[in-house]
Amino acid sequence: MAATDDASDPNYLLLIEDNPDDAFLVAEGLSEGPDGRRVAVAGDGAEALEFLRGRLAAPDRPLPLAILLDLGLPKKSGLEVLREIKGDARLRGIPVIIMTSSDDKAHMMEACNLQINGYLAKPFTDEQLRKAIRSIDRFWFSSVLESLPDAVVVTDGAFRITLVNGQAERLFHATRGEMLGRPMRTLLAGDRREEYLRHLGAYYGSPAPRADRIEFETRGVRRDGGEFPLQVSLGLLQADGGVLVAATMRDISAQKRTESALVGARDELETTVHERTCELTDAFVEQQVLLKEIHHRVKNNLQLISSMIRRQARLTRRSAGNPDPPGRDRLLDGLGEIQSRIQSMALVHEMLYRSKSLAAIDFSVYLVQLTDHLRRAFDSSASVALRVEAEGVSVDIDTAIRCGLIVTELVSNGYKHAFPDDRRGEIAVGLRAAPGGRFLLTVSDDGVGGSPPAGGANTGSLGLQLVRDLAADLDAAVETVLSPGTTHRILFTPLAARS
Repeated sequence: MAATDDASDPNYLLLIEDNPDDAFLVAEGLSEGPDGRRVAVAGDGAEALEFLRGRLAAPDRPLPLAILLDLGLPKKSGLEVLREIKGDARLRGIPVIIMTSSDDKAHMMEACNLQINGYLAKPFTDEQLRKAIRSIDRFWFSSVLESLPDAVVVTDGAFRITLVNGQAERLFHATRGEMLGRPMRTLLAGDRREEYLRHLGAYYGSPAPRADRIEFETRGVRRDGGEFPLQVSLGLLQADGGVLVAATMRDISAQKRTESALVGARDELETTVHERTCELTDAFVEQQVLLKEIHHRVKNNLQLISSMIRRQARLTRRSAGNPDPPGRDRLLDGLGEIQSRIQSMALVHEMLYRSKSLAAIDFSVYLVQLTDHLRRAFDSSASVALRVEAEGVSVDIDTAIRCGLIVTELVSNGYKHAFPDDRRGEIAVGLRAAPGGRFLLTVSDDGVGGSPPAGGANTGSLGLQLVRDLAADLDAAVETVLSPGTTHRILFTPLAARS
């Protein structure tokens, strides 16, 4: 046997022919031209069956694409070979074309009953042989179509249906006979027909048909008139009769239902989130209003306490016959200091009440308002200028209260001690950012420099002791420089930043 055993060439044919001349002519005829085929030749039926069994025993060696079988063979007749091929589940799928010069109708009837795929009567021409081989190609093409999971509908240049597979029958609830030869538009919903035919027409344009695939969604129509969503992929087929277009189709009803369910779930979730957000927003706004009201009431209470202290001071001044005027003066001074401290705290709550944020206040604005209050409280003659140089920084409420009390004590200290005998001068309050998330607060004056240092260990003043304690709360110390004038520096970290 002269056979092609190259496993890398699966598209070979097996020719079973005992006449060497006929075998040569058939092999030559099949190998010629651009679509030539490789041919393996077996000289009798036994040899052919041995060849096929050897292929079955070696999975890496491909079986023939088709078998050309002469019925008149020695050792084993063609019918015996055919019976064994069709009786083996591993071989029966190979297309078989019978070649014979016999007119034995009984033999031909048995061969047909064994489901042969073609018949060639000897002698035959090369064209008849190639036509038979093309029928095998169509057989394999149809087998591939039937194995596909999706429906396939092939149309010609007139947009008529020329081929369908079993999946297409099941998809459209129609038989092949009901579909073949019908216009493609009959499988489409009325409002989608023009779009589909426009896509088909792209493959028949000039000068050359479109070669790439077109994918789109449309709507199909079943035989009972029911419509369904359809995913379509169009591709070009080159056939003997001209250009064909194959449409691979898939029912995407389940996908659409899933998408619709997802959209519904998304919309429901968005609605729920929106409603919950509104509830939380309303609760947050209500909480903000309540907190602002609390700050407002705290400020009012502090103002009430300040007013009561002021009234007590007035009563103390008006009381007659006091045997100890110096003691009364100290009492009045103490009441004034307490009143200033209360006022500095009340101012923080007032700013929070008017602020958009309850987390922090603009400390530079707070310093301007606080020093304005202190100026009016201590220097009615305006002989001492009070200047504020503060960067626009925000601090939390606890830090603001402590810094406000420190500024109140140090500015008050400057008014009382740095400018005796109506001496004119200036007190400056400064605030600026420092490295490491800290801030530098300064209170300085150009007075006589006689005020005691705020950081001194032996300072007996309640106010200066309070400054030291407040600075310690801010993890800072008070640095005091007495010449020229007096300067106090506090380098602190806001409480909120440390927590």
